[in-house]
Amino acid sequence: MTVLRYETLARRFLTARVTQPDELGVTDLDGAVVSRFLLGECGRVCLGSAKGKVAELRSLLRVLHGRGFTPRLLAESVPGVAGWRETTIAETMPQSDIERCWPVATD
Repeated sequence: MTVLRYETLARRFLTARVTQPDELGVTDLDGAVVSRFLLGECGRVCLGSAKGKVAELRSLLRVLHGRGFTPRLLAESVPGVAGWRETTIAETMPQSDIERCWPVATD
């Protein structure tokens, strides 16, 4: 299943770029192209899947560079996906906590 996911993303990424003179779809590949594709992919999936998309795309870009198809290692241009646990903001803060942190000046 992992290989299938990696292959599917690679096909989707490269197929959109293939032209007659550029049979692999890697000519003029740069960080902006990579970021646009990744934003489109991650905009339609959950956090865990977005992290997987990042790993899949980085892997493809490493292979393309390692095989000499791209002159630059573009894997480094793929931003990570932030996703921390327990990061919600409290809906309300008790008045006593507010006064303790920001004492009211008395004249």
